[in-house]
Amino acid sequence: MKKVLFFAVALITLSGVAQAQYKPTKGTFATELNFNPLGLIVVNAVNNTTVIDGPNFSLPMGIKGRYFLSDNLAVRVGLDFNFESTTNHDFTDPGVSPEVETIEKNSLFTFGIIPGIEYHFGNWEKTSLYCGAEIGIAMASAKRSEDDGTDKTETKGASTLGNSGFGFAFNVFTGFDYYFTKNLFVGAELGLGLNTLSTGTVETTFNGVTVEDKDYSSSFNFGFYCEPAIRLGWKF
Repeated sequence: MKKVLFFAVALITLSGVAQAQYKPTKGTFATELNFNPLGLIVVNAVNNTTVIDGPNFSLPMGIKGRYFLSDNLAVRVGLDFNFESTTNHDFTDPGVSPEVETIEKNSLFTFGIIPGIEYHFGNWEKTSLYCGAEIGIAMASAKRSEDDGTDKTETKGASTLGNSGFGFAFNVFTGFDYYFTKNLFVGAELGLGLNTLSTGTVETTFNGVTVEDKDYSSSFNFGFYCEPAIRLGWKF
């Protein structure tokens, strides 16, 4: 009888430990992939009308790693990258001869690294709430070209999608993780942040002749944000 009671107590204890292991503990490392499936379709809004000009493509993604210094405190580093490109084919008006096709291409690549810290709280078995802060830098590279078969223009540093530049960001945030299993989780995040962006020289080459525009600009934004992405993570 004592053995049965001992095993029953041990089973209950192990069951409680197994349940507690859904959420991370000290020394746990977790990684996650953030992606936005809606970003695979890019449209342009013109006079309140949505149109698709050409074969457009966008791939916003991010990778984040966490390490738990304690059961509640974690440091994290995020890598965010986004690539967008558009290709438009414009033709002369009907009846105009000769017919001329103008091909316009635009591309924008952005990359950022964002370290931060999180504090996790809550007594739920599978859900972990957290809040924290992060600070990061980002850079962007833009290109544009236009070719009508006679004249060709290539631009480095600017495009219809955005301009090349360097940015800085600071965010405070809150979010949650929900664990389907002891290792697999999903989540969402929102917060309040500010960011700056500075742009520099634009280099334009027309039929082999290059001209530099050294004008520069800067912008500052502050406000709430919500991560429009699916966060899929794995805890080691």
